Amino acid sequence: MVESGIVQRVRGSLRALERLPMGAAERPPFGVVAACSGGADSLALVLVLHDLARLGLLRLTVAHVDHGMRPESSAEAESVARIAAGLGLVFDGRSIGPKALGRHQGVGIEEAMRRERYRALASVATGVGARVIATGHHRRDQAETVLLHLVRGAGLRGVGGMREASTVDIPWWPGEGTATSVVIWRPLLAESPATLRSLVDTRGLPIAEDQSNDDEAFRRNALRHRVLPVLEGIAPGSAQNLANFARLAADDNDALEAVARAALGDAHNLLGRSHLLDQPLAIRRRMVRQWVLDRAPGLELTSERTEAVVTLIERNEGGKGVELGDGWTVTFRNGGIRLWRAEAEQPVQERDGRS
Repeated sequence: MVESGIVQRVRGSLRALERLPMGAAERPPFGVVAACSGGADSLALVLVLHDLARLGLLRLTVAHVDHGMRPESSAEAESVARIAAGLGLVFDGRSIGPKALGRHQGVGIEEAMRRERYRALASVATGVGARVIATGHHRRDQAETVLLHLVRGAGLRGVGGMREASTVDIPWWPGEGTATSVVIWRPLLAESPATLRSLVDTRGLPIAEDQSNDDEAFRRNALRHRVLPVLEGIAPGSAQNLANFARLAADDNDALEAVARAALGDAHNLLGRSHLLDQPLAIRRRMVRQWVLDRAPGLELTSERTEAVVTLIERNEGGKGVELGDGWTVTFRNGGIRLWRAEAEQPVQERDGRS
């Protein structure tokens, strides 16, 4: 079998999986669930991963999640099922109803759908004994992600965009009980959408065109249709450059996070002021975030809340506190900060027996 350029590049991306702690799945053949909406990007993903499965490098399952938000969604699910059958691949289709989306109060419909989509994909992965969920995100998606994070005021971690491979606990949002750890793999992140569509067109597969992708009421769509074309007109190659920037920013952020982790050391129920002020401000912020997330996994600590906690420590005023959300509060006393949750009425570390 002669491998095309894109297949060779994605085969190289398998090394990103091998670098992650994945237990028994540390070497090929990996169990992979390919998330396929029926659009050009995800169909290209299935075609490329199918070629790798034929080489014995993957055990591939195709999964489709129907959000039930559009009249044509059930027909798209059937189309993906037929394509998977034609390739001789296992298919698993899941449906999400309004009741499931209604569980996510306080977030927009896009985020609610994203959460339920990944919950469904994690369930498929568990059912087939896979640890990897592959998505068809590509270069333009990465550029859009960088711009979205920039306009919302994110720091280096946010503008690092999407990772080629990352370990994620699903559900990652609070209040949902036991999480399943999976690897999200984006092997097409360096590819252009035109390359992916050409691959699918060459194979003659039907492409589902989601009309909601044209709705500029959604920020990502507005960036795609209005902002990126302007940037490309001013500086051709902007999407590629933004994607490259994300990769460099992610590398820099990883290095700073490692420094912060080492500086944090064995700080447990109390993060001391003197311990923190020995470090540069950029490291202090990361130490605070890591310390909080170690004790409240899934808590979304915004840059504004992080800054508030750092300021609280710097001011050295005992008895003051900062609310972090979801009932969590950081208070300053005895020369350091402690983390509390309202219903517990005691530091979380003392509640679960840690010292």
